[in-house]
Formats: sequence, structure tokens, C-alpha cells
Amino acid sequence: MCGFNDLPDELLLEVLSVMVSSDSKKQRGTRNQDPRTLRLVSKRVNVLVTPWVFSDLHLNIPVAFGFELSDWVRPTEIMNALATSSPLARIFEHTTVLYVSIRLPIPNQTDETITPELGAAVLQAKRTVQQHLFATVVALKNLRSVSWVYYTLEPPDIMNDLVRALGTLKSLTHFELYGQIDSVTTLSLQPLCNLHSVKISWSSYQTKAFLLQVAQLIEHSPNLQELVTYNSPHTMEDLPFSTLVPPLPQPLSLTKLDLNGVEITPEDVHTHIRHFHNLKSLKYKSKENPSSLWPSLGEHNIHLKSLSTNTKIYPLLSDYLISYTGLEELHLEAKHLADNSSDVVDKFYSILAHHHRTLKRVQLKYPPGKAWAQKPTDAQLEGISKCNKLEELLVNFSFTREELRSKNAASMTIWLQTAMRFPKLEHLRLRLLRDSRVAHDAIKFSKKILKQFERDSKAVHFDTEIRFAT
Repeated sequence: MCGFNDLPDELLLEVLSVMVSSDSKKQRGTRNQDPRTLRLVSKRVNVLVTPWVFSDLHLNIPVAFGFELSDWVRPTEIMNALATSSPLARIFEHTTVLYVSIRLPIPNQTDETITPELGAAVLQAKRTVQQHLFATVVALKNLRSVSWVYYTLEPPDIMNDLVRALGTLKSLTHFELYGQIDSVTTLSLQPLCNLHSVKISWSSYQTKAFLLQVAQLIEHSPNLQELVTYNSPHTMEDLPFSTLVPPLPQPLSLTKLDLNGVEITPEDVHTHIRHFHNLKSLKYKSKENPSSLWPSLGEHNIHLKSLSTNTKIYPLLSDYLISYTGLEELHLEAKHLADNSSDVVDKFYSILAHHHRTLKRVQLKYPPGKAWAQKPTDAQLEGISKCNKLEELLVNFSFTREELRSKNAASMTIWLQTAMRFPKLEHLRLRLLRDSRVAHDAIKFSKKILKQFERDSKAVHFDTEIRFAT
């Protein structure tokens, strides 16, 4: 009989990973399920799991005193070990991903909750960050990706020490910066270059100096494949794409583009379409509708496999999606009044039918309105039912007062019945359009209908989630 120790390394590692992921789902937020404890099982397991459990490193200094003593002590110990090349730091040779946020609190001497031990740990953490942050990051020789949550309270010298250290690592290809980048920020990105993925967020349109540095970073990354941007929703207008991507001597090989708060103007399309020739995934949320983007993608035979957008559907976007086949993922947010017509709804379902051989994930979000809120017709459902590879479906639905009063659940059950036609469907996401007058009764009624449907349909092969639409 085969025992635990008789399993080959590959299978044993797979079993251990499943055990940890299962426990983490059951006891999320607890500290007892630390995967590093697997190293204590045996020498063989230690050798197997060490590269795995130390592939990610979290250097998070808390912002306030509501944390445990270990939240300051552990990052301090890790930085000291790495900066001094301690033998204990050898395990971090396997680290490829770094998550960092440094939010040093200012001790309040009048706060009676601060114990002497806690105060000493915070002061030591400050000294260690100031003295050893640069050497700590430089010691991570195999680092490929960094995700940095930035706060304006971070001292400028600490911020720039981190960037300078990252600039010494030739292995680094992915850089993420999230946080409050304001007009007084003195952060310099100049040491970074040759990145494959850049993800940036900022909080103010007035950060021209910072955005110029982002543009220089992109200019110095000729092999860039992924660009993700997020501008604060409080900003009155979107940034032009050319603000971030300057004129370049050679086209980029972008395969994934995620633009939130960045507008692709007609001038941008003319200048930068050459960067999109390898584009396969596009997420585009903007306050403006691109008048020339979709026709240009079609003219240059740029066929997206994944598209998520809140821009106007008809006629430019819908015509583009009908012009080719091979779409695998489609997320549409039909928020424009011009799209609230039965003709546009028909066009949407014809797009799904057109890509039925390849579509795997479909999401359709729309506000309350006569056209989209109507139950799909038999002809529309016939088209979507051809999507035999569909794995995830998200749609909005609603109940009127009359439907709730008469217990008429047709607007919901029609999606449950349609989902049964997709043999590979794993997730059905139903989003109930919020109506304050009937919200409580509607969510209660929908959950009752779901429970009855699952009881009556014994062959349900997918999970169903019901929430209010956002």
C-alpha cells in the first residue's frame, strides 16, 4: 500500500498545496494555517516546500498601534537578516515577488495602550527601515515582481531608497505602485527600466511631474507587454493616453492593456495604434467614448481575445466585435442612454452567437431600463445557448412590484434554466438591480427561488451567486 512518503515529489507537493489552500479558505484570517509550518513535517517536505512558501515576501510596516508586537518585530528581523547576509536569509533566495508597504506611525506618548515593548519595537522598525531597506531589497537577487502600496507619509529618502534598490535588480520585470501620488510627491522612478509589466495608480490630475516619470519609465522599457493604469474616480476628466506613452522610436509589444481614467483620443489612435498590434486583452473604462479606436482595431486586424469596457456599444463597438471571431471573454457595461434600445440588445446577443465557439466568460451590466430589463426572447436565448465553452456568466435582472406580488419569478428562472444548457459553466452571477421600494422583498424572493430551483434540478453543475448590482 502506497504511503505518504512513497509519493513522488510532484504529487506530494500538489497534495500539500491543496491542503494549505483548503485550510486557508476554512480559516481565513487565522495565523494557525501558516504554510511555513509544513517545513517542520520532515526534511524531505522542507526541501520541497521551501521554494514555494518563500516565493513571496511581505514587508508591511503597520500604520498605527492597533497591531500585534510581531507585526513590527518580524519585518525588522527579516530586513536585518537580508541586509547583513545572515545564513538565515538563504531561504529568501527563492523570493520572486515582494509586497511592500511602509507606514511608520508616530508614537503618541500619551497613549496608555502603548507598552514599552511595543514602543521599542516601533522605534527599532523605523531605524531598520532607514538603515537597511536599500540593502534588504538588493539582497533579493531573484526578485521578479514588486507590488508597492505607497502612502504620502512615507519619508522621501525611504521611498527613493526602495526605487534605487529595485533599479539594481536585473531580474525585476513587473512593477506595481498603488497609493496616493499627490502634487508634492518627490518620488523618482528614474532607476527603473526594462520592465515587462507596469501597473500604476495616482490620486490627482495635478501630478504632472510624477506622470512624466511614468512616461519616462515606459520609454525605458522597450519590451513592455502589460500596462495597467488607475486614475482617481474623483478626477473631473481622463488623461490622454499620450500623457503616459510618449513618442517612441520602436513600437511596443503590448499584449494586455488596462486603462481606467485614461482616454484614447483620435490623435492617440493615430500615433499609438502601432503599439497595439499584439494586443489580446483590453480593459477600457473612460468618461469619453472613443470615436476611432474600434474602427482602427478592425482596420489593423487587431483581434482581441478579452474585452472589458463601459463605452458606447452601438454602432462602432458592436461592428468591431462582429468583424472577427475568437473572442473568449466579454465584459460590457451598457450605461449609455443611446444603448438602451431593443436593437442594441439584439446586437449584443448576436455578438455572443457570433463568438459562440470560443466564449468562456461573459458579463453584462446595465442600469434599470426598459430594453435591457426585459426578459430575453427565445431567439436571443437560442444564440447564447450555442456557447458550449462558457464557464462564467454574469447578468443583471430585476423584479417589478407586480411580479413580487404575484410570485412571478420568470425574469430570474429564465437565466437559471439557460445556464443549465452550458455544459462547462462553473459560475452563474446574478445581479439584482436595486430598487429601494422592493429591495428587501426582491433579494429574499430571489434566494427562495434559487433554493427551490436547486432542489428541483438535481443535475445543477454550477454555483450561483446572487447580489445587488453595483
